[in-house]
Amino acid sequence: MRRLATYVHVHDGEGNPRVFGPDDEVPAEVAKLITNPSAWQSDEPAESGDSTTTRTGRRRSTS
Repeated sequence: MRRLATYVHVHDGEGNPRVFGPDDEVPAEVAKLITNPSAWQSDEPAESGDSTTTRTGRRRSTS
């Protein structure tokens, strides 16, 4: 399953707004609506090995 690199806002098939983040399981029908490739994590392992660093190198807030 693909994992998001950031938070995204999408409207589901019924027009309801939904928010998904890196720790959420994105349903397949919603994943099809997320067309920006930068929204998804790459399959490459992080160089630093730090799980709090996103693909862009920015640190996620832990608070």
